[in-house]
Amino acid sequence: MHANAIATSIDKGEGAGEACLAVTFTGTARDYFRIWLVNLCLSLATLGVFSAWAKVRKQRYFHSHTLLDGVPFQYLGRPFAILQGRVVAATFLLAYSLLSYIAPEVAPFMLAAAVVAAPWVILRSAAFAAHFRAHRNVRFQFKSDYLVAVATLYWLGAIPVLVTGSLFEWWGQDLLMLAVSGVSAMLFPLWWWRLKRFLLANLSYGGVAVSFEVRAWPFYRVYLQGMAMMLPCAAASVGVGFFLQDAHEALAMVSLLPMGLGYVLMTAHVEAQSGNLLWNHCRLGPVRVQATLRTWKLAQLYVTNSAAILVSCGLLLPWAVIRMKRYRASCLTVTVDGDLARLRGTEHTRVAAAGAEISEAFQLDMAL
Repeated sequence: MHANAIATSIDKGEGAGEACLAVTFTGTARDYFRIWLVNLCLSLATLGVFSAWAKVRKQRYFHSHTLLDGVPFQYLGRPFAILQGRVVAATFLLAYSLLSYIAPEVAPFMLAAAVVAAPWVILRSAAFAAHFRAHRNVRFQFKSDYLVAVATLYWLGAIPVLVTGSLFEWWGQDLLMLAVSGVSAMLFPLWWWRLKRFLLANLSYGGVAVSFEVRAWPFYRVYLQGMAMMLPCAAASVGVGFFLQDAHEALAMVSLLPMGLGYVLMTAHVEAQSGNLLWNHCRLGPVRVQATLRTWKLAQLYVTNSAAILVSCGLLLPWAVIRMKRYRASCLTVTVDGDLARLRGTEHTRVAAAGAEISEAFQLDMAL
């Protein structure tokens, strides 16, 4: 589910009172398997060119089978715009790789250029993602500016410092790089919260802006809890590895199992609880969302889905994707309170009958 599921344009009328709207996902593994297989074969046959069209086919299927009160969402993205974004990204990566090999002294400057361009990329990606998603023929919108994106992405300057260190060959200063990296890791939950707040607070639907009301500390608590789940498992891996240090290499690999379990639990906990925080503290006018993702259920899905994909050599990937989307949808409840007429949208936000046209120049899908 995307952040756009917090919105609805159901016209209840004045004084309709509070109503709960069901969020359901009706996709099936059989139908999605056909889409996935065709996408995979054609993407391979065209050396990746068809991947832009594959993304549109996949997103249209997921959106059309995600229903809010029985009404599906709409994905209106254009394959050519997606392809343009991917060509730009691939060109930069290829140029960076070649220059790193041919002229290593130039590569750090390209990295610095990437730091300057990154906020613009985030803005364009967010604007694209919002502009081409709709519900009841009303588009979502994302509006912000470059300087706000810079202040959000490079808060306290940790990332620019790391890039500058590469530019001036500070990597030899191990203590300096260790200190900067350590501080960056400690501030990551706060940075992540600021980024999510930036992306949500500038999102709107039907002329109404999303409000995001939660402090950073709850996200710190979630990450600390995840680390607390990981540490005992890491200690267990070290202990098992110590006793099996003289064993055969294949048997010694058993020591990694507790570490893997801890990583799954930590990831599931952070994703479930941070997701609940985001959903439960977002509001779109009279619309509220209640999320009830659970750590253990998500971890169970991770383990069983991964095992199924591994045993089937990847053929059960569509089945795993559908299971995950169905579970996420089942954990969402949308509550509407009061008059929803203001969410009907304006002429600017309504979907044109001729199709979805990009309203701004260079609005590319830069998210790979």
